[in-house]
Amino acid sequence: MMRFLQALLLLALAGAAAACTTPPAPADFLVVDGGRGEVKAIAPDDSLFWVRQFRDGMRGDFAFWAEALEKEFVESRGYTLLEKRQVKWNGAPGVELLFEVSAAGKARRYLATMAVAPGSFAHTIRMAEYVADKERFDQHLAAVRAALGT
Repeated sequence: MMRFLQALLLLALAGAAAACTTPPAPADFLVVDGGRGEVKAIAPDDSLFWVRQFRDGMRGDFAFWAEALEKEFVESRGYTLLEKRQVKWNGAPGVELLFEVSAAGKARRYLATMAVAPGSFAHTIRMAEYVADKERFDQHLAAVRAALGT
């Protein structure tokens, strides 16, 4: 019985450690800040990439968070949704949303990737964001997706 409890504890700790892992920054990006569950990076052309995660003790499901994310960008921020695709991120269901917005007279593209990793007591919400001027956005897109594994 003791071995069973030890094995169960090890599995729980491994699961907690896996939930706290963050992907590496994409190629050509420099990590400027990173902590537990968070990465902030910048490319020489001022493109930005960041990943963060948080616990959701109310355990909202994937559909809830996907709808909330899209509404936040479209209805609250006024971004135009260009593309939406379903992805898997670390095995969890996810969504990738591509937006465009004009800021300070420049067209910018914004990629938001979100996944929900279910948990017994709380879900882990993972959020990755990549933003760049429209004309430079495609330069880093493949590296961003590769870093996320989506």
